[in-house]
Amino acid sequence: MPVWLHPDAQLIDRVAELHQQSYDSTVPRTAVSPATWNFLGEHTDHVGGLVINATAPLHVAVAASPREDDTIMVTTHELDVDGDVQSFTDSVTLYEVSQCAAQLQHGGSDASPSLTLGGPGVRLAGVVWSMVNRQYLSRDTKGFNITVVSEIPARVGLGDEVAAEVAFASILAESSEHKLDAPLKARLAEICASSAQLFSAVPSFRARYTAALRGSEDAFNIVDYADGSVTHAPMLRDATDYASFLVALPHDEPVTDIAERKRFVDEAAAAFGVDYLRRLPDATQRVTQWLTAMHKANEADDYPGLEEAHRWLSFFERETERATKASMVLRARKAKEALSLVGDSQRDLESLYQVVPEKETALANLCLARGALAVRSAAARLAGAVIVHAEAKKSTNLISDLAADGFTVVPLRGC
Repeated sequence: MPVWLHPDAQLIDRVAELHQQSYDSTVPRTAVSPATWNFLGEHTDHVGGLVINATAPLHVAVAASPREDDTIMVTTHELDVDGDVQSFTDSVTLYEVSQCAAQLQHGGSDASPSLTLGGPGVRLAGVVWSMVNRQYLSRDTKGFNITVVSEIPARVGLGDEVAAEVAFASILAESSEHKLDAPLKARLAEICASSAQLFSAVPSFRARYTAALRGSEDAFNIVDYADGSVTHAPMLRDATDYASFLVALPHDEPVTDIAERKRFVDEAAAAFGVDYLRRLPDATQRVTQWLTAMHKANEADDYPGLEEAHRWLSFFERETERATKASMVLRARKAKEALSLVGDSQRDLESLYQVVPEKETALANLCLARGALAVRSAAARLAGAVIVHAEAKKSTNLISDLAADGFTVVPLRGC
């Protein structure tokens, strides 16, 4: 299996050229956005927790030009897990997307959307629809021809779809003469994340959008959803001491039950009149008491059992505490302590939150047995991959051995 080592320095020129070949257009607008990866805390964004993530030196480039009708036509060129280029075209109309959005918004969790969610056409058309409804685009906005070129391996937990949405949103903002400054980037991150909640087939994590738009290239991004702040901490230093890379299995279809957990948390927060459970004192105990009352009243058909809910709530609490501590030890350049917290998080993902498939646990254990310092799921339940942290001097042999065993390996930092 391949090792991704050589990013395409001419990605913008390449996407523009392919776009003109596909659509016979004038010079299109272009933008590029990076891959993103999770260090700690990504499951806590919807409880108001703290997320630590980073960008990687792989990118998605997008080119777009306007159409005269309301069709969103997307041609995608991406790499599969074998490193082969796969090209395909997808299309949808803005009218179809607006009708689908109305069904999803008014039908709630039981809605049966008229479109198949998750494809590039629907997701990018969803960005247009969302920006129109947030008044960042005119209601007279028509369709677009779009070309996407990705050097990020698809659907292994590195945010390839997020990068495409962010790059396209940046093009739309600049084409409407908005200044792409820090406040607008913050709003675009929220718009894209909200759009993905509607139009993605699997749950999305907001912090990826924040990292792609507002993140630093050479530091960890620390997103605190209690106050909306984005700060930074040094990467595992020195790069000569530590290396981080992703290892991916041939993955099955993602499981979407994380959305059920998010829905439960949102309804519990609403029951107590808070936007995030993190703002609720003694949240685990009080939500458990509320859920007990709901079960006794036979009004908890769509809710988890008490034991399961308590595990979830305990995980959110412990993971938020871990991420908070990790942010401090990273700033203090205590890499070993930070990596110890990564290992603790993986164990809780497996035992408390129970979102790690057996094959992923086996892969993590294999990497640890071969000398990795810490391993954590890249996007548990959604992609069969792990993020591996190892001593830099051992990483070359470790990567070679894993690739020889048939795994896809993507260096992230220090390799």
